[in-house]
Amino acid sequence: MKKWMGWILALCMFFAACAALADGGYGYGFIDRSGNVVIEPQFDWASNFSEDYACVFRGTLSKYDQPEDGKYGFIDRSGNLVINFLYDKATRFSGGVAAVKKNGKFGLIDKSGETVVDFKYDNIEISYDNFMAFTGIVNEYGFTELGTYTILKPDGTEIFSLSDISKLYCFGSYYQAKRDDRYALFGLDGTQLTDFKWESFTATSDDILGFELNNLYGYIDIHGNEVIPAQFDKISAFEGDHAIVKKDGKYSLIDRSGNIIFDYSADWVNTSLCDGYTHGFDGVLDDYGRPSDGYYYLIGPDGKRISESYQNAYSIHTKYKLWSAQKDSKWYVLNMQGDVVLGPLDCDTLDHCAEQYILKKDKKESLFASDGTQITDYIYDDISITYDPLICVRVKQTIPDFRQTSWGMSESDVRALEGNSPDYTGTLSGNGAKYIGYDAELMGNDVIVAFYFGPDGLYSTRYIWEEEHSNENLFISDYNSVKEQLTAKYGDPLIDKENWDTTSHEKYYEDDKGDALSYGFLTYATFYLTDRSFISMTMSADNYDISFFIDYESRDIDAPKADYSNVL
Repeated sequence: MKKWMGWILALCMFFAACAALADGGYGYGFIDRSGNVVIEPQFDWASNFSEDYACVFRGTLSKYDQPEDGKYGFIDRSGNLVINFLYDKATRFSGGVAAVKKNGKFGLIDKSGETVVDFKYDNIEISYDNFMAFTGIVNEYGFTELGTYTILKPDGTEIFSLSDISKLYCFGSYYQAKRDDRYALFGLDGTQLTDFKWESFTATSDDILGFELNNLYGYIDIHGNEVIPAQFDKISAFEGDHAIVKKDGKYSLIDRSGNIIFDYSADWVNTSLCDGYTHGFDGVLDDYGRPSDGYYYLIGPDGKRISESYQNAYSIHTKYKLWSAQKDSKWYVLNMQGDVVLGPLDCDTLDHCAEQYILKKDKKESLFASDGTQITDYIYDDISITYDPLICVRVKQTIPDFRQTSWGMSESDVRALEGNSPDYTGTLSGNGAKYIGYDAELMGNDVIVAFYFGPDGLYSTRYIWEEEHSNENLFISDYNSVKEQLTAKYGDPLIDKENWDTTSHEKYYEDDKGDALSYGFLTYATFYLTDRSFISMTMSADNYDISFFIDYESRDIDAPKADYSNVL
């Protein structure tokens, strides 16, 4: 037993050096534009509000903090659960309905939870004012591979269907469909506008879009007529009558006939236009042609520089016509004349949230007013970008390490959670750690639950089995039941041993392990390791008295050192 404990403790030291400690999961809630908490963070995931309902999720998240295993439901603006957690997937509400998945199939429901379209599709996505329903092959990541797309109105009316399609995208005034690795365009009523002959489409706008041919780009109209031949290395979507293109290392502004209006002097140009404005970069580019070492500046509709130099920058916010840029670790917001309207702001990143701003500093986010006034403290792990009056926020939550408690808590903190009048109190001999204990139940069995405190707070806890059995085999059943629960929660144990003192005893008591346990011939030991805790479960006997302990120890907080200075 001591040999195993030494090995496990060495393994704990290795993991502590190699693995980051995790505090727990996230809680999603909502604040208003004044920073007031309207719905307390309580969900494992949540979307922003759409048509007065927000989609919420209970379950586990992937390593990318996206819903993975659990159920979706919907809440109203007061946080009331108006549609229960019944669905495996869900979209936001659009046109009074939402797409949801149940028992492996998708359908549409209304705001009362009533079914509008039967659960018969393999996938459904929102498509502007309509829905794209798919029947066919969906891969393990949820992406469609081959099947039939049916365009549905919110009331379930079918507009048109396309078969043998692997991908379908809607761009407002037309659809892009992929079949046999080639794309074609379709009108909103399903009318086929082009043949399936295009390698890919890019830089889309309402009536003209980019296409790729032999690694070069050009433009066609939505009927497939070539407007500008493929000749460019990079292109942007047309904004009105103009687009930005790159050819032979030079950026230019062109018209709808492909005529060059002027060349940009910058080494790199952002290919997003906002009323003719964009931003450029002068300096060293990396192997992919992206800015590496240099400075950014705002460029006007005439292609000329109109701002100072900045070390970092975002694309222009097209709705509010503002540009965010960074210099000397401070962020600034500029108008289209190149004037600073806000800043300097001491933060790591800056995002627009309607007319307000989200600032991030030291991995925490805060909401700021349009004039730079701070609305919330830096307490949120994520603030969603939305135009809605309610903003979805994410807060890191601490998952308890043991029952309701967490490592490092004070004795008073634990008493507040477990009860102010413990049944047992005292001090351990040797290291002087204080302890408190309570009579309790675990899985229907009598136990004592004990808490141990050092100078840095709670560092260890223990379940002491007090349940009595006339049949010793029932202790083994208890042990296995607890092990099953711990394995379900923490995963497979690092070590799980049934230990016999001799092989002869193992053979003789093979069918009577309860007696072997009580005689001291058989012991049990199971060990688990989490990011924050080392968990050991042991059972043995001394003079026919069976002892069963479940110990939790912090991996971060050490037990007090024993003091034997006064011992002769």
